[in-house]
Amino acid sequence: MSYKLIFESSSTLWCRFFGKIDFADATMATNEFYSDPRSDETRVALWDFSEISGFNVSQIEVSEIAAIDDTASTYMKPLKVAFITRDPELAILTRHYIQEMALYGNRWDNRLFESIDEARRWAASA
Repeated sequence: MSYKLIFESSSTLWCRFFGKIDFADATMATNEFYSDPRSDETRVALWDFSEISGFNVSQIEVSEIAAIDDTASTYMKPLKVAFITRDPELAILTRHYIQEMALYGNRWDNRLFESIDEARRWAASA
């Protein structure tokens, strides 16, 4: 497993990815989060890719993840979702995900950051 879900509080999830990740890793992490009873109270999700050494996820797979997340947003409360990466290629895919979610009219607030500190400051803002 190339990720770890850390519920830092009753309202904050920090998902740390490491090593090489692929579509299966991203899907497993997402499914684990959705199936955890604590997800009902989560208001902030930090998807931290800052420690990965590589990734193999396509734009089509990112679109599939966005569709799954859009469906989940219909039964979950609104989330502030922060994606953390400095990798330029992964940032492009993350922006694609954010655009897909916006096209769905999704109510989650999705943002991209280069550092976990930036993401945490944004998450803590009103």
